[in-house]
Amino acid sequence: MIEPGAVFELPAQLAQPPQTAKQASPPARESRWVIVVSNRTDCRDRGQETVLAVLCSAQTEYADRHDVHVRQGDGGLSRTSIAQTDLVFAILKDELAEDRYRGTVLRDTLGQIRARLADALGFAGPS
Repeated sequence: MIEPGAVFELPAQLAQPPQTAKQASPPARESRWVIVVSNRTDCRDRGQETVLAVLCSAQTEYADRHDVHVRQGDGGLSRTSIAQTDLVFAILKDELAEDRYRGTVLRDTLGQIRARLADALGFAGPS
């Protein structure tokens, strides 16, 4: 089910970060993991064709101020990862098929992701 905090494993071509276009030989990936950050209303509204998601990366050594650490097992993640809140994008709900669903992150984890997302977008107050 599509809900806030749901984790999906998508084919790589559906969730490529923009910097891969600049890389001479980006790493080959079959899939990418994303976490849905849209509100519950948008997730359930049949008239809303898209939801917002943030990209995950298992390369935790590259974490920066916009990233949230997500522990292995949280949301079904097979490795400790980072939720990259500066890599948020709209994805068609049709792409979030049941067989791609991996789990749902803990409420506290989703809260941290949304807070960091608000900060990245400049909604967390003056900076």
